Amino acid sequence: MAMTVRQKRVRKRINWKRFGIFLTCGLLFFLLMVGSSIYTILLGITGKEQSPGTAQGEEVLPPKIGERVNVLLLGVDAGVIEGSNRRGPSRTDTMMVVSFDPETLEAGVLSIPRDTRVNIPGKGINKINAAHAYGGPLLAKKTVEDLLDIPIHYYVKVNLEGFEEIVDALGGIELVIEEDMNYWDPVQDLRINLKASPEPQLLNGHDALGYVRYRGDGGGDIGRIPRQQKFIRVLADKLLSMSTVWKIPELVSIFTRNVETDMDVLQVIQYAEKARRMNLEDLQMETLVGIDRYIDGISYWLVDEAGMGEQVDRVLKGINREENRDIRVQILNGNGQSGDASKLAAEMRRYGFNVVAVANADHFEYEESLIINHGEDILPARKVARATGITRISQGEALVLEEGGEVDVTVIIGKNH
Repeated sequence: MAMTVRQKRVRKRINWKRFGIFLTCGLLFFLLMVGSSIYTILLGITGKEQSPGTAQGEEVLPPKIGERVNVLLLGVDAGVIEGSNRRGPSRTDTMMVVSFDPETLEAGVLSIPRDTRVNIPGKGINKINAAHAYGGPLLAKKTVEDLLDIPIHYYVKVNLEGFEEIVDALGGIELVIEEDMNYWDPVQDLRINLKASPEPQLLNGHDALGYVRYRGDGGGDIGRIPRQQKFIRVLADKLLSMSTVWKIPELVSIFTRNVETDMDVLQVIQYAEKARRMNLEDLQMETLVGIDRYIDGISYWLVDEAGMGEQVDRVLKGINREENRDIRVQILNGNGQSGDASKLAAEMRRYGFNVVAVANADHFEYEESLIINHGEDILPARKVARATGITRISQGEALVLEEGGEVDVTVIIGKNH
Protein backbone atom coordinates (compact mmCIF):
# COMPACT_ATOMS: atom_id res chain seq x y z
CA MET A 1 0.00 0.00 0.00
CA ALA A 2 1.40 3.39 -0.98
CA MET A 3 2.22 5.68 1.89
CA THR A 4 3.01 9.34 1.97
CA VAL A 5 6.42 10.44 3.10
CA ARG A 6 4.66 12.22 5.91
CA GLN A 7 3.45 8.86 7.20
CA LYS A 8 6.76 7.09 6.91
CA ARG A 9 9.47 9.61 7.61
CA VAL A 10 11.22 11.58 10.27
CA ARG A 11 9.02 11.15 13.33
CA LYS A 12 9.31 7.45 13.98
CA ARG A 13 12.23 6.27 11.91
CA ILE A 14 14.91 8.93 11.98
CA ASN A 15 17.14 9.73 14.93
CA TRP A 16 18.98 12.91 13.92
CA LYS A 17 21.90 12.38 16.30
CA ARG A 18 22.51 8.85 15.17
CA PHE A 19 21.61 9.00 11.50
CA GLY A 20 22.46 12.57 10.54
CA ILE A 21 25.15 11.63 8.06
CA PHE A 22 23.01 8.87 6.56
CA LEU A 23 20.11 11.25 6.19
CA THR A 24 22.39 13.54 4.24
CA CYS A 25 23.13 10.67 1.87
CA GLY A 26 19.46 9.77 1.78
CA LEU A 27 18.43 13.23 0.68
CA LEU A 28 21.10 13.33 -1.98
CA PHE A 29 19.93 9.99 -3.33
CA PHE A 30 16.31 11.05 -3.04
CA LEU A 31 17.04 14.08 -5.18
CA LEU A 32 19.23 12.20 -7.60
CA MET A 33 16.61 9.56 -8.31
CA VAL A 34 13.48 10.69 -6.59
CA GLY A 35 14.16 14.36 -6.31
CA SER A 36 14.49 14.74 -10.02
CA SER A 37 10.73 14.41 -9.86
CA ILE A 38 10.57 17.57 -7.80
CA TYR A 39 10.59 19.47 -11.01
CA THR A 40 8.27 17.09 -12.86
CA ILE A 41 5.19 18.37 -11.16
CA LEU A 42 6.12 21.75 -12.46
CA LEU A 43 4.48 21.00 -15.74
CA GLY A 44 0.86 21.76 -15.15
CA ILE A 45 -0.18 21.41 -11.54
CA THR A 46 -2.52 24.13 -10.41
CA GLY A 47 -3.38 22.85 -6.99
CA LYS A 48 -3.36 19.94 -4.57
CA GLU A 49 -4.12 16.53 -6.01
CA GLN A 50 -7.37 14.89 -5.07
CA SER A 51 -9.11 11.63 -5.90
CA PRO A 52 -6.40 9.87 -7.95
CA GLY A 53 -8.78 7.08 -8.92
CA THR A 54 -8.80 3.44 -7.95
CA ALA A 55 -5.31 2.05 -7.53
CA GLN A 56 -4.62 -0.89 -9.80
CA GLY A 57 -1.57 -2.83 -10.83
CA GLU A 58 0.48 -5.86 -9.91
CA GLU A 59 2.85 -5.99 -7.00
CA VAL A 60 6.50 -5.84 -8.05
CA LEU A 61 9.06 -7.51 -5.85
CA PRO A 62 11.75 -5.15 -4.52
CA PRO A 63 15.10 -5.37 -6.29
CA LYS A 64 17.56 -7.93 -5.00
CA ILE A 65 20.75 -6.80 -3.30
CA GLY A 66 22.99 -5.28 -5.96
CA GLU A 67 20.22 -5.25 -8.59
CA ARG A 68 19.26 -2.08 -10.46
CA VAL A 69 16.39 -0.13 -8.93
CA ASN A 70 13.83 1.56 -11.19
CA VAL A 71 11.79 4.50 -9.91
CA LEU A 72 8.85 6.11 -11.72
CA LEU A 73 8.71 9.87 -11.23
CA LEU A 74 5.24 11.35 -11.63
CA GLY A 75 4.11 14.94 -12.13
CA VAL A 76 0.35 15.38 -12.06
CA ASP A 77 -1.96 18.15 -13.18
CA ALA A 78 -4.73 19.54 -11.04
CA GLY A 79 -7.52 17.64 -12.73
CA VAL A 80 -9.77 20.71 -13.08
CA ILE A 81 -13.03 19.87 -14.82
CA GLU A 82 -13.74 22.28 -17.66
CA GLY A 83 -16.40 24.84 -16.85
CA SER A 84 -16.33 24.24 -13.10
CA ASN A 85 -14.19 24.65 -10.02
CA ARG A 86 -14.37 20.93 -9.21
CA ARG A 87 -11.34 18.71 -9.48
CA GLY A 88 -11.43 15.38 -11.25
CA PRO A 89 -8.85 12.59 -11.25
CA SER A 90 -5.33 13.89 -11.93
CA ARG A 91 -3.47 13.10 -15.13
CA THR A 92 0.29 12.95 -15.16
CA ASP A 93 1.84 15.86 -17.00
CA THR A 94 5.30 14.33 -16.84
CA MET A 95 6.68 10.81 -16.42
CA MET A 96 10.30 9.83 -16.01
CA VAL A 97 11.96 6.54 -15.13
CA VAL A 98 15.20 6.71 -13.17
CA SER A 99 17.34 3.57 -12.97
CA PHE A 100 20.30 3.24 -10.59
CA ASP A 101 22.84 0.42 -10.38
CA PRO A 102 24.25 0.25 -6.83
CA GLU A 103 27.15 -1.95 -7.96
CA THR A 104 28.50 0.04 -10.92
CA LEU A 105 27.14 3.41 -9.68
CA GLU A 106 25.60 4.00 -13.10
CA ALA A 107 22.28 5.79 -13.49
CA GLY A 108 19.98 6.65 -16.36
CA VAL A 109 16.91 8.85 -16.77
CA LEU A 110 14.34 8.21 -19.51
CA SER A 111 11.66 10.85 -20.05
CA ILE A 112 8.31 9.56 -21.33
CA PRO A 113 6.30 12.19 -23.25
CA ARG A 114 2.85 12.62 -21.74
CA ASP A 115 1.13 12.11 -25.12
CA THR A 116 2.73 8.68 -25.64
CA ARG A 117 0.13 6.33 -27.17
CA VAL A 118 -0.17 3.17 -25.08
CA ASN A 119 -2.54 0.42 -24.04
CA ILE A 120 -3.58 1.15 -20.45
CA PRO A 121 -4.42 -2.18 -18.75
CA GLY A 122 -8.17 -2.54 -18.41
CA LYS A 123 -8.83 0.79 -20.14
CA GLY A 124 -7.59 0.42 -23.71
CA ILE A 125 -5.67 2.75 -26.01
CA ASN A 126 -5.05 6.22 -24.62
CA LYS A 127 -2.34 8.74 -23.84
CA ILE A 128 -0.07 7.55 -21.07
CA ASN A 129 -0.91 10.56 -18.94
CA ALA A 130 -4.42 9.15 -18.42
CA ALA A 131 -3.18 6.06 -16.54
CA HIS A 132 -2.85 7.89 -13.23
CA ALA A 133 -6.33 9.37 -13.53
CA TYR A 134 -7.80 5.91 -14.11
CA GLY A 135 -5.94 4.01 -11.40
CA GLY A 136 -3.49 6.14 -9.48
CA PRO A 137 0.27 5.55 -9.30
CA LEU A 138 -0.05 1.75 -9.30
CA LEU A 139 -1.78 1.69 -12.68
CA ALA A 140 0.71 4.25 -13.94
CA LYS A 141 3.52 1.93 -12.83
CA LYS A 142 1.91 -1.06 -14.54
CA THR A 143 1.40 0.90 -17.76
CA VAL A 144 5.05 1.97 -17.84
CA GLU A 145 6.19 -1.57 -17.06
CA ASP A 146 4.20 -2.92 -20.00
CA LEU A 147 5.51 -0.18 -22.28
CA LEU A 148 9.20 -0.51 -21.44
CA ASP A 149 9.19 -4.21 -20.44
CA ILE A 150 11.06 -3.59 -17.20
CA PRO A 151 10.00 -3.79 -13.53
CA ILE A 152 9.16 -0.49 -11.84
CA HIS A 153 10.00 -0.97 -8.18
CA TYR A 154 8.84 2.35 -6.72
CA TYR A 155 7.04 5.56 -7.58
CA VAL A 156 7.40 9.16 -6.40
CA LYS A 157 5.07 12.15 -6.71
CA VAL A 158 5.85 15.73 -5.70
CA ASN A 159 3.51 18.70 -5.73
CA LEU A 160 4.05 22.14 -7.21
CA GLU A 161 4.47 23.92 -3.91
CA GLY A 162 7.20 21.47 -2.98
CA PHE A 163 9.15 22.23 -6.13
CA GLU A 164 9.20 25.96 -5.49
CA GLU A 165 9.97 25.51 -1.79
CA ILE A 166 12.98 23.27 -2.44
CA VAL A 167 14.53 25.62 -4.99
CA ASP A 168 14.03 28.54 -2.62
CA ALA A 169 15.44 26.55 0.30
CA LEU A 170 18.60 25.95 -1.74
CA GLY A 171 18.98 29.68 -2.34
CA GLY A 172 17.89 29.47 -5.96
CA ILE A 173 19.32 27.73 -9.02
CA GLU A 174 21.73 29.28 -11.54
CA LEU A 175 20.81 28.62 -15.17
CA VAL A 176 21.65 30.12 -18.55
CA ILE A 177 18.43 31.22 -20.27
CA GLU A 178 18.95 30.58 -23.99
CA GLU A 179 15.89 32.49 -25.24
CA ASP A 180 13.25 34.91 -24.00
CA MET A 181 10.37 33.06 -22.36
CA ASN A 182 7.05 34.90 -22.25
CA TYR A 183 3.84 33.03 -21.54
CA TRP A 184 0.55 33.60 -19.74
CA ASP A 185 -2.20 31.07 -19.07
CA PRO A 186 -5.02 32.62 -17.01
CA VAL A 187 -6.74 29.24 -16.54
CA GLN A 188 -3.72 27.84 -14.72
CA ASP A 189 -2.71 31.22 -13.33
CA LEU A 190 0.66 30.62 -14.97
CA ARG A 191 2.80 33.60 -15.93
CA ILE A 192 6.35 33.15 -17.28
CA ASN A 193 8.61 36.10 -18.04
CA LEU A 194 12.29 35.20 -18.38
CA LYS A 195 14.90 37.08 -20.42
CA ALA A 196 17.71 35.45 -22.36
CA SER A 197 21.27 36.03 -21.19
CA PRO A 198 24.66 34.42 -22.00
CA GLU A 199 25.51 34.51 -18.29
CA PRO A 200 23.90 32.26 -15.65
CA GLN A 201 20.94 33.82 -13.86
CA LEU A 202 19.90 33.04 -10.30
CA LEU A 203 16.31 31.78 -10.46
CA ASN A 204 14.04 31.49 -7.46
CA GLY A 205 11.47 28.71 -7.14
CA HIS A 206 8.79 30.53 -9.12
CA ASP A 207 11.10 31.39 -12.02
CA ALA A 208 12.68 27.93 -12.06
CA LEU A 209 9.19 26.48 -12.30
CA GLY A 210 8.51 28.70 -15.28
CA TYR A 211 11.77 27.65 -16.94
CA VAL A 212 10.93 23.96 -16.88
CA ARG A 213 7.23 24.41 -17.70
CA TYR A 214 7.70 26.74 -20.69
CA ARG A 215 6.23 25.35 -23.91
CA GLY A 216 6.07 28.45 -26.09
CA ASP A 217 9.08 27.69 -28.29
CA GLY A 218 7.19 25.55 -30.80
CA GLY A 219 8.61 22.31 -29.47
CA GLY A 220 5.74 21.73 -27.06
CA ASP A 221 6.11 18.88 -24.60
CA ILE A 222 9.10 17.38 -26.42
CA GLY A 223 10.88 20.72 -26.72
CA ARG A 224 10.92 21.36 -22.99
CA ILE A 225 12.34 17.97 -21.98
CA PRO A 226 15.99 18.96 -22.68
CA ARG A 227 15.52 21.99 -20.41
CA GLN A 228 14.09 19.77 -17.70
CA GLN A 229 17.05 17.40 -17.97
CA LYS A 230 19.45 20.34 -17.84
CA PHE A 231 17.68 21.54 -14.70
CA ILE A 232 18.07 18.12 -13.04
CA ARG A 233 21.84 18.23 -13.52
CA VAL A 234 22.12 21.70 -12.01
CA LEU A 235 19.81 20.79 -9.12
CA ALA A 236 21.75 17.61 -8.36
CA ASP A 237 25.04 19.51 -8.41
CA LYS A 238 23.62 22.07 -5.97
CA LEU A 239 22.34 19.35 -3.67
CA LEU A 240 25.70 17.59 -3.66
CA SER A 241 27.54 20.73 -2.56
CA MET A 242 28.68 20.95 1.06
CA SER A 243 26.64 24.11 1.63
CA THR A 244 23.47 22.03 1.32
CA VAL A 245 24.28 19.91 4.39
CA TRP A 246 23.16 22.67 6.75
CA LYS A 247 19.80 22.91 4.98
CA ILE A 248 18.87 19.26 5.48
CA PRO A 249 16.33 19.84 8.30
CA GLU A 250 14.47 22.38 6.15
CA LEU A 251 14.57 20.09 3.11
CA VAL A 252 13.26 17.17 5.15
CA SER A 253 10.37 19.32 6.33
CA ILE A 254 9.55 20.25 2.75
CA PHE A 255 9.64 16.62 1.67
CA THR A 256 7.33 15.47 4.43
CA ARG A 257 4.73 17.98 3.27
CA ASN A 258 5.03 17.53 -0.46
CA VAL A 259 6.41 14.12 -1.47
CA GLU A 260 4.47 10.88 -1.77
CA THR A 261 6.25 7.57 -2.39
CA ASP A 262 6.04 3.85 -1.69
CA MET A 263 9.79 3.73 -1.01
CA ASP A 264 10.82 3.27 2.61
CA VAL A 265 13.21 5.88 3.97
CA LEU A 266 15.62 3.14 5.04
CA GLN A 267 15.72 1.90 1.45
CA VAL A 268 16.57 5.42 0.33
CA ILE A 269 19.41 5.58 2.87
CA GLN A 270 20.81 2.21 1.78
CA TYR A 271 20.93 3.27 -1.86
CA ALA A 272 22.30 6.65 -0.86
CA GLU A 273 25.44 5.07 0.56
CA LYS A 274 26.18 4.01 -3.01
CA ALA A 275 24.69 6.94 -4.95
CA ARG A 276 26.73 9.57 -3.13
CA ARG A 277 29.86 8.25 -4.89
CA MET A 278 28.33 8.54 -8.34
CA ASN A 279 29.83 10.89 -10.93
CA LEU A 280 26.99 13.08 -12.21
CA GLU A 281 28.85 13.59 -15.48
CA ASP A 282 28.11 9.94 -16.27
CA LEU A 283 24.35 10.33 -15.80
CA GLN A 284 22.54 9.36 -19.02
CA MET A 285 19.39 11.35 -19.79
CA GLU A 286 17.24 10.74 -22.86
CA THR A 287 13.69 11.04 -24.17
CA LEU A 288 11.76 7.97 -25.30
CA VAL A 289 12.29 7.63 -29.06
CA GLY A 290 9.30 8.29 -31.28
CA ILE A 291 7.51 10.78 -33.51
CA ASP A 292 4.52 13.16 -33.32
CA ARG A 293 1.44 11.95 -35.18
CA TYR A 294 -2.26 12.82 -35.33
CA ILE A 295 -4.68 9.88 -35.16
CA ASP A 296 -8.40 10.62 -35.48
CA GLY A 297 -7.65 14.26 -34.78
CA ILE A 298 -5.72 13.54 -31.58
CA SER A 299 -2.02 14.32 -31.18
CA TYR A 300 0.05 11.35 -29.98
CA TRP A 301 3.70 10.51 -29.44
CA LEU A 302 4.17 7.21 -31.31
CA VAL A 303 6.98 5.10 -29.90
CA ASP A 304 9.66 3.75 -32.22
CA GLU A 305 9.33 0.12 -31.10
CA ALA A 306 12.66 -1.00 -32.57
CA GLY A 307 14.57 1.97 -31.23
CA MET A 308 12.92 1.75 -27.81
CA GLY A 309 14.37 -1.70 -27.08
CA GLU A 310 17.93 -0.54 -27.69
CA GLN A 311 17.32 2.68 -25.76
CA VAL A 312 15.88 0.93 -22.70
CA ASP A 313 18.78 -1.54 -22.74
CA ARG A 314 21.32 1.26 -22.84
CA VAL A 315 19.77 3.93 -20.58
CA LEU A 316 17.85 1.89 -18.01
CA LYS A 317 19.64 -1.46 -18.04
CA GLY A 318 23.17 -0.24 -18.63
CA ILE A 319 23.58 -2.59 -21.60
CA ASN A 320 25.66 -1.04 -24.39
CA ARG A 321 25.43 -3.20 -27.50
CA GLU A 322 28.40 -1.55 -29.18
CA GLU A 323 30.70 -2.23 -26.22
CA ASN A 324 29.38 -5.78 -25.83
CA ARG A 325 30.52 -6.77 -29.32
CA ASP A 326 34.07 -7.13 -28.06
CA ILE A 327 33.07 -9.61 -25.32
CA ARG A 328 33.37 -13.27 -26.37
CA VAL A 329 30.90 -15.49 -24.53
CA GLN A 330 30.50 -19.25 -24.21
CA ILE A 331 27.09 -20.53 -23.03
CA LEU A 332 26.77 -23.98 -21.46
CA ASN A 333 23.62 -25.88 -20.52
CA GLY A 334 24.02 -27.06 -16.94
CA ASN A 335 20.42 -27.95 -16.14
CA GLY A 336 19.54 -30.46 -18.86
CA GLN A 337 16.57 -28.46 -20.15
CA SER A 338 16.63 -28.70 -23.93
CA GLY A 339 16.88 -25.35 -25.69
CA ASP A 340 17.82 -23.23 -22.66
CA ALA A 341 21.34 -22.51 -23.90
CA SER A 342 20.16 -21.65 -27.41
CA LYS A 343 17.50 -19.27 -26.07
CA LEU A 344 20.01 -17.48 -23.87
CA ALA A 345 22.47 -17.31 -26.77
CA ALA A 346 19.86 -15.58 -28.92
CA GLU A 347 19.14 -13.11 -26.14
CA MET A 348 22.84 -12.42 -25.62
CA ARG A 349 23.31 -11.79 -29.33
CA ARG A 350 20.42 -9.32 -29.19
CA TYR A 351 22.36 -7.48 -26.48
CA GLY A 352 25.35 -7.34 -28.81
CA PHE A 353 27.59 -10.01 -27.25
CA ASN A 354 29.81 -12.16 -29.45
CA VAL A 355 28.58 -15.69 -28.63
CA VAL A 356 31.40 -17.98 -29.78
CA ALA A 357 30.08 -21.32 -28.48
CA VAL A 358 26.86 -22.98 -27.28
CA ALA A 359 27.16 -26.46 -25.76
CA ASN A 360 26.38 -28.71 -22.79
CA ALA A 361 28.23 -28.32 -19.50
CA ASP A 362 30.23 -31.18 -17.94
CA HIS A 363 27.05 -32.27 -16.11
CA PHE A 364 23.39 -31.25 -15.73
CA GLU A 365 23.25 -30.91 -11.95
CA TYR A 366 24.11 -27.23 -11.60
CA GLU A 367 21.57 -25.91 -9.11
CA GLU A 368 22.53 -22.27 -9.61
CA SER A 369 23.48 -20.40 -12.77
CA LEU A 370 27.09 -19.27 -12.82
CA ILE A 371 29.29 -16.78 -14.67
CA ILE A 372 33.00 -17.57 -15.03
CA ASN A 373 35.38 -14.73 -15.88
CA HIS A 374 38.43 -15.87 -17.84
CA GLY A 375 40.37 -12.60 -17.99
CA GLU A 376 42.02 -10.26 -15.52
CA ASP A 377 39.39 -7.55 -16.04
CA ILE A 378 36.13 -8.31 -14.21
CA LEU A 379 34.12 -5.77 -16.24
CA PRO A 380 33.15 -8.18 -19.08
CA ALA A 381 31.72 -10.61 -16.53
CA ARG A 382 29.76 -7.82 -14.88
CA LYS A 383 28.31 -6.79 -18.22
CA VAL A 384 27.21 -10.36 -18.84
CA ALA A 385 25.72 -10.49 -15.35
CA ARG A 386 23.79 -7.29 -16.02
CA ALA A 387 22.33 -8.72 -19.22
CA THR A 388 21.47 -12.17 -17.85
CA GLY A 389 20.46 -11.31 -14.29
CA ILE A 390 22.89 -13.94 -13.00
CA THR A 391 24.58 -12.66 -9.85
CA ARG A 392 27.09 -15.41 -9.08
CA ILE A 393 30.52 -14.69 -10.64
CA SER A 394 33.70 -16.70 -10.17
CA GLN A 395 37.22 -16.24 -11.53
CA GLY A 396 38.52 -18.91 -13.88
CA GLU A 397 41.63 -19.53 -15.92
CA ALA A 398 42.25 -18.28 -19.43
CA LEU A 399 40.27 -20.31 -21.96
CA VAL A 400 40.85 -20.91 -25.66
CA LEU A 401 38.50 -23.24 -27.55
CA GLU A 402 39.61 -25.41 -30.44
CA GLU A 403 36.66 -24.09 -32.38
CA GLY A 404 35.71 -20.56 -31.49
CA GLY A 405 39.00 -19.26 -30.16
CA GLU A 406 39.50 -17.24 -26.98
CA VAL A 407 36.65 -16.90 -24.48
CA ASP A 408 36.24 -13.93 -22.14
CA VAL A 409 33.23 -15.17 -20.17
CA THR A 410 31.45 -18.50 -19.72
CA VAL A 411 27.81 -18.72 -18.65
CA ILE A 412 26.61 -22.00 -17.12
CA ILE A 413 22.82 -22.23 -16.96
CA GLY A 414 21.61 -23.81 -13.72
CA LYS A 415 18.27 -25.20 -12.57
CA ASN A 416 17.30 -21.82 -11.11
CA HIS A 417 17.36 -20.20 -14.56
